[in-house]
Amino acid sequence: MKSQLSPETVFQQLQSQQASLITASNRQARFWMQAFHQFASGQVAVWSMPDILPYSGWLDRLFNSVEDTLPVVFNAVEAKWTFESIIRRSSAQDYLISLRATAAKAHEAVTQLNQFALTLDESIMLAEEHQLFHQWHQEYQQRLAQATAIDRAQLADWIRARCATLNLHSARLAKGHTLYLLGFHQVEPSFMQLLEQLAEALQLSIHLLTPEQTAGLHRFGRLPSQAPTAQLHKALDCQHELYAVANWALGIIAQQPQAKVAIVVPNLEQQRLLVEQIFREVLHPESLNRARPEQPLFNISVGKPLSQFAMFRVAINLLKLLKGSITTDALVELLTSGMPGLLNSALTVEQQSALRQLAFQLPQRRKQYWSLTALFKLLEPADVLTKTAVVVGLEDTLKTPRARLEDFLAQLPARCPPGQWGQLMTHWLTLWQWPTDESLGSYEFQLRDVILTQLQGLKSYNAVIAPCTLEQALELLESVTAGAVFQPKSQDEPINIMGLYEAVGLGFEYLWVTGMSDEIIPAMPDPNPFIPLAIARQHQLPGSGPERELSYANALLSHLIACSDQINFSYYQQDGERHLSPSALVAAQLASHQVAFTDKWLSLTVPTRIQAQLPAVALQSYLDEQGVELNAGELLGGSQFVNAQAMCPMQAYLAFRLGLVEQEPVQTGIDPRDRGTWLHRALQIIWQELGSQTRLNHFSSEQLHSLVERTLVTVYHPHLPAQNLLRTLEIERAQQTIMALLELERKRAPFQVAATEQKVAITLAGLTLDCRLDRVDTIEIDGATATAVIDYKTGQVASHQWLKERISDPQLPLYLMTAQDSIKALSFVQVNPSEVKFVGVSESEAVFPKVKSLSAQDKTFNNWREFTDHIEQQLLTLMNEIRNGVASVTPLQNPDACRYCPFDAVCRIDELEPFINEDD
Repeated sequence: MKSQLSPETVFQQLQSQQASLITASNRQARFWMQAFHQFASGQVAVWSMPDILPYSGWLDRLFNSVEDTLPVVFNAVEAKWTFESIIRRSSAQDYLISLRATAAKAHEAVTQLNQFALTLDESIMLAEEHQLFHQWHQEYQQRLAQATAIDRAQLADWIRARCATLNLHSARLAKGHTLYLLGFHQVEPSFMQLLEQLAEALQLSIHLLTPEQTAGLHRFGRLPSQAPTAQLHKALDCQHELYAVANWALGIIAQQPQAKVAIVVPNLEQQRLLVEQIFREVLHPESLNRARPEQPLFNISVGKPLSQFAMFRVAINLLKLLKGSITTDALVELLTSGMPGLLNSALTVEQQSALRQLAFQLPQRRKQYWSLTALFKLLEPADVLTKTAVVVGLEDTLKTPRARLEDFLAQLPARCPPGQWGQLMTHWLTLWQWPTDESLGSYEFQLRDVILTQLQGLKSYNAVIAPCTLEQALELLESVTAGAVFQPKSQDEPINIMGLYEAVGLGFEYLWVTGMSDEIIPAMPDPNPFIPLAIARQHQLPGSGPERELSYANALLSHLIACSDQINFSYYQQDGERHLSPSALVAAQLASHQVAFTDKWLSLTVPTRIQAQLPAVALQSYLDEQGVELNAGELLGGSQFVNAQAMCPMQAYLAFRLGLVEQEPVQTGIDPRDRGTWLHRALQIIWQELGSQTRLNHFSSEQLHSLVERTLVTVYHPHLPAQNLLRTLEIERAQQTIMALLELERKRAPFQVAATEQKVAITLAGLTLDCRLDRVDTIEIDGATATAVIDYKTGQVASHQWLKERISDPQLPLYLMTAQDSIKALSFVQVNPSEVKFVGVSESEAVFPKVKSLSAQDKTFNNWREFTDHIEQQLLTLMNEIRNGVASVTPLQNPDACRYCPFDAVCRIDELEPFINEDD
């Protein structure tokens, strides 16, 4: 394959029909078709359509050009459904967690085997999962043969075997023709073998365009630009990064409205909702209450699942009604998420409102299922609408459409092919005037067409599914649409937000690649479990090992760097309690491509948001800062309530008085709270054994190591199974952290452990809090016996705020109220793998390592008594606020106060000032 060619040569050959440009994706094909038209418009007045198409389209054209009997080609959905039916009948069905996910992995394995031209010998399939896959694969091949079909992944091999029968005119091939391949990270062996055979038979010239050549193409014809430059940035967390990028994009578009900006977000499918929320907030604050801005500035390449659209849910619920009845939950959703046109046209606005109100009361009727007859009974005046305006002729209005619906139900066949069921379902929706007969915009029209296409697509299952019942057809439809998404057509928005692989092979004036941590690139190996690992690594299959992922990551970065002359890379440092580091590959690739950049990750700043200039309107305001008073007694929530009150009274009231709880996201792995509980328990056992610093110093490092390891095994045993890699890693992680803490404890002044996990009751302002002290030490200060209170924290611990006018994080200061005269030191202990340290305050130096005395930290307090009086006054203020029901929106000037608030839907303080403080 040749590598020396100029951009002008490529475009001229495309213009003269002497070459074809084959791209790795549809997006690339559209982009380069537009680029060619811009080139040709500057050369001639009229030009021929160039041959630019994606690899999948090129294969389809070759397939249809074969002058032979053509087999049926199974697409991915049909293949996965076939695998589901095969696996459902196998012995593995009983212990699979997800049949659908297993079928998808099995088909992925078949696809990789076909793409890499591999045949697995049964003799190497030793593991149980490999043997099962071998059986499934054999049955899958038998079903393909029975249906005279091939898997789409077999298409290149099938065409290669029939190259001699190709109609060259239909295939748009001729001797000496040139094929340009663009945007391919790698050319799969099956594709390569097809190209080699075509090249040999037709003397084709084939060029695999390098990233540099692709960059030369999109720069061709433009004014000379400065040399490529790049910048590296680091953010606090994911939200911080996205806000900064959104403001950066807005600034560019404000100055250069015609500029093309690309933003790459790894894991865009998982982060799509957050990305859309932030970019809508920054770029379109004027339309946050609309489904979609009228003239959007940005486009997200990943669509939303169909299940998130009311139009789709209404259609599904109507189709469920087709089989006889629907559940109460389905009927409630049908009536509240957007009634079909049949009801909208028959009911007045007041009647529609009454019906929606009734929907929320339906569960109280204790009726589990609702038939078509029961649904129309809701519309009778004797039922719900008696509370609305007088209903005249409503039953007559609905009589004819109701009769049509009932006649349709009576004529449904018992069984028919899936394609016919798709037609019947479409007709049923038409009878309901779905979607509503109100005028639809372009966005809604596209969504409707996608849903109807899903129904029409059921006919593709006629070859693999025998005539089935309506219930089976609905199960098939739900299975097919479970992973379906809706992506509206691009309106040529200037800002394009794409996944990690979608920008490859394109060209932009500006490019920002986010999330470039070492966990994202290179990716973790993820080999297919149905292919023996030795085979996968030998042939470098996707996800097979670290070497393959490293090579792939370097190729990907090389392509991304070629997309623009103005590039930004960024990553965020914190993901929950996990700390992330930048990928070392980014700087290495920039250097290898001779792109100018500063070899340092600079901190991102988020500029003050641009306030929308809205017309003046008359507003009414109501200050709602006072909740219901709290009677004296036990304070539910304890110190957490007091902490929240100090951080923001509104948060505290909503969480602990109203009981509003944010739904927690599903987490994989170990919950950080469990990890903290286990560490607390381990430290309790260890200090019960040690008892004092004197005994600690008598232990050698080996003895301490043995004690810690023995304790951790005891603590982790009930929670994590033995011989488990996760348990081993967790114990190693905790052991290193605890050993670091014990070494730090050796550096303290002498102490004895008086109590661990001690329960205490604290009464302030008539409210009692039940608290637990992690550890209480007995120490000596100026020759007198004193007490130090210690609290373990597994997360990051910032400098305390107990000396300010309004204290924050008052958990430890609360313990001062148990014995003010004896407690002379308070300290958090950050027990974190990144750093183990003491953070607190004491009456004198040397109580805790690197913890200054009170007088060294704050000169306003003359002695420890003044400090304890200050703490008591502050705590009484907080407790009185809680008793009086104070719920004002007055967060502390602390980035955590608003960043992690779960009540941003009812609090709009961040619209007045940025909630991220760059200095913190």
